[in-house]
Parts: sequence; C-alpha cells; structure tokens
Amino acid sequence: MDYYLLCPGKTAPRLLYDAIRFDPCKTIKDYNVLTDSPIPGDLHASPDEQVHHKACRHDFCTNLLQSNLPPQDSRAEKAAEYELLALCRKCRIHLDLGINYNAYGERPCPNSDYPLHHFVYKGVLGPTDFAFDCSSPGCGATLRFQYSQPEITDADIELLVDPDKVRRRYDQAVGRDSTRHGFLLATPVQTLWKLRRYIRDALKPDGVGKKIPKANKRFLESFGEDCADLLTRLGFKYIVSNVFRTRTASVLLTIARTTERKLLGFCHKLVHTMKPI
Repeated sequence: MDYYLLCPGKTAPRLLYDAIRFDPCKTIKDYNVLTDSPIPGDLHASPDEQVHHKACRHDFCTNLLQSNLPPQDSRAEKAAEYELLALCRKCRIHLDLGINYNAYGERPCPNSDYPLHHFVYKGVLGPTDFAFDCSSPGCGATLRFQYSQPEITDADIELLVDPDKVRRRYDQAVGRDSTRHGFLLATPVQTLWKLRRYIRDALKPDGVGKKIPKANKRFLESFGEDCADLLTRLGFKYIVSNVFRTRTASVLLTIARTTERKLLGFCHKLVHTMKPI
C-alpha cells in the first residue's frame, strides 16, 4: 500500500481554507493550522480557535496579470504547472500558490475514484514555504504555498503618504533654490503612483536602467532626501556621473525582478484602496 495512503492529510477545499486562515506572523505555539491536522475536540467549536487571536483575517485578491491559471473547466494533465499570486488587502502579505503534476501521473485528480485531491504534508522548503503531495495513486500533484512579507513596511507607508511629511518635502524642495519655479505640492496618491512608475521603468524590456536626476522637481516633491534609505533598500541606486564636466547626482532605476513583482502588486492595490487625503 502506498505510504501516503496511511498518512493524515486534508482534502483540497480544507487545505485551501486553512491556507487562507494561516498567518505566518501570528501562530499558535506548537501548532500550525496549515500543516497540522485539525485540533480534535468539540465539533461545535469555532474554527477561529485554531488560529492566533491576533492573526490577520486575510482578504486576498488575485494578481491575474502575474498568475498562470488553468483554462476554465479544463482537466489537469501530466507535467502541467500552474501558479496563482495573491495579496492580502489588510496586512499586504503575499501568497504564491503553485501546483505541478509530475510526468508520471497517469490519473490526475479529480477522477472517477478520487473526486478530490487529498494532500499530505511533504515538508518545509523555507521558513514560510510549504509543500504537499496528493495521496491519490497516479495523481502526481505537488502543491506549494509560499508566504512572503511585504517589502514596504507600515513605517514606509507613513513616510510616503503622511500629509505632513509630504508637505515638508515640498517645503524643502522649494527652499533648496528660491530661483526655481514650478514646484507643486504632491498628494499622497501621486507619490505612490510615481513609485509605481519608477518600479515599472526599472524593468524596461531593453534592460537599460533609466536615470532620474535627484534635482528633478517631481522627484524632490514626492521623495526628496527623506526617502533615500527606503529607495536604496528597495533596490534603487544613487549614482554620481560627470555630465559636461559637472558632477550630477541621479537615481538609477534598477531593481530585482523578485522584488518588482511584490512591489507592483502592493503599489497598485494601495493606490486603488487608499482614501483621499
């Protein structure tokens, strides 16, 4: 008999339910709602008793542009691979859910004998990266849940959108050179849109990093010197180049693709859910 048939596991609907409830930042000691079997006890007990009382009640939205989903009403085939990327609107944690079928699976679920996947915990691929195998003979499906923290923290958001800080950057930009005109007081939403555009420009197909002068009015209005540490941590580079025998400081828009995927999703959702200030 197959080893997996003797192991406890979860059907696909139950595993997905637990994956949505799982918060890697807030877990119960010695218990993982995602990988462990349900806590035995009162059948009428609330499911919330199996998660930390401070765990986020996630509200996930799917990033359709960067997901690879199966066609509607299609059936799994050997060697097929699919991926779903989601972002929680509340805590902004990212979930990368992937499933792949090996080349030896002759009868992927669902089929006449096994109408549902039954997943058995396989092991940890990373601190917040979990893998499961389907116990059905001949299915060959491996499911992966990878959680990752947002690149931008709550403190970063406050720095970017707090009206007083945005106003201070505007005043500093105007005060740098009273002879320059055309400065505009940026709104918090405009600041987020600019960051989103910088991230997109960092990944132009030609691979050439775009430069923005540090003295650029729109850059100073929204970011100034206050956000230098934040931009550097996100992967942007501050450089000094000699142009016409003068030393010019610029921001080089280059960033890692793994970071870009998370940042673009964050900026897009934050811009569209943020209340006007």
